[in-house]
Amino acid sequence: MGPAAAYLAATRREMPAFLARDHYRSIFDGLQTSLSSYGATPEFDLTYSAERTCETIRTGERQIVIYDQYLGQTFNQLNRLHFNTTDPREARVYAYKVAAEFAQIDGQPRLGAVLAMAHVASRDDTIGHRKDTDVAHRMRITALQEAYVMAHEAFHTIVERQVAWREQMLRDARADFLKNFYLSAIIRLEEANHPDLDTIAPMYLKQMELFGSDDALVEECLCDTLSMSVICPHPDRNPSIGQVEEARDAIFFALRHLRLLAFVRHAVHERRPGFVANDDWLDPYLVRTQFLRWALGQFPPLLALRTPEMLTRFELAQERYSKFVEDPILFELPTAIAGYANKVYPEAHERELGDALTDALLQHPEQAQRMSQLGEKFFITDPELMSQEFYDTRLRALKARMDEGKDV
Repeated sequence: MGPAAAYLAATRREMPAFLARDHYRSIFDGLQTSLSSYGATPEFDLTYSAERTCETIRTGERQIVIYDQYLGQTFNQLNRLHFNTTDPREARVYAYKVAAEFAQIDGQPRLGAVLAMAHVASRDDTIGHRKDTDVAHRMRITALQEAYVMAHEAFHTIVERQVAWREQMLRDARADFLKNFYLSAIIRLEEANHPDLDTIAPMYLKQMELFGSDDALVEECLCDTLSMSVICPHPDRNPSIGQVEEARDAIFFALRHLRLLAFVRHAVHERRPGFVANDDWLDPYLVRTQFLRWALGQFPPLLALRTPEMLTRFELAQERYSKFVEDPILFELPTAIAGYANKVYPEAHERELGDALTDALLQHPEQAQRMSQLGEKFFITDPELMSQEFYDTRLRALKARMDEGKDV
């Protein structure tokens, strides 16, 4: 067993019977040829698991990029939703399947089973995305997205070996992006007296601080843009507008797909009993998306063929993705997962409600009786969420300590 196989056997529940090595060999060979001009030829290998990640393992002088084929299949399904569906429910139903698989590998098999049943119960009613408008276009986009993910990971191995080049690129990217994106955007908002300036400016300033201090995040952005040079056809090859647009869309929406998968993974993980909520994971993805969109607008192959019609099509594609893929998952999936989790982890939900009650009583002790009445009414309408005995015991103890004038 080689080092890659040994690592995968120890870290993933693989399904090797589904591997399509012949299909991916041409992608691997093409990337090795393109990357050789950067002074490196990383090896590539394939796996198939619910992890859906691409990563690099190092053994001696060898660097092996491991690509998960199931990530490509997930991209393909998200592309079908993006291009074909007219029903936002379809994205949510597919997200149940993804969330179920993430729950299994996150050590939450009960939650995974319930989410899987939710997917199975609804999938036959949400099949509009299966009617392709253009199969060949979807297949090309998916292949480009897979190549982009592999190239991105390979570029990490390249920049790590060229320390001086990496440091110079980090400095240049910081200076260019902070000045020409964030500061320019804030100035434009101020000059236009934008009504949301007080909301947007602090958000941008927070992201500027993150981009200015986090080398790992800037490297992620650099690897995104370096991957563009491999995926986008060079102007010397006289590409058509359609070829350039497909490359642009593939790269941009691949990152949107990855951001969405990270969101689903987080929505599942935060249901673990005792998990402390933290949304800091999202900011780096927002910055990467902003950086990539900005970099695509500066990229020579795209600038050479850019037309107003191209920009309009890009904006419409983003609007469609938000409406039919991203928003149904972002705004509806967490509530659904929380509802299912409350049924499979009732003891955790009791603690959450008990803690919420404690906070409320500490802030408004004069409302203890009213809270008791509201609590009784609430638990009568949905007794499964939390036992009346737990609530009554907690409330009596709190009220007794308040009556005695003790700190709670």
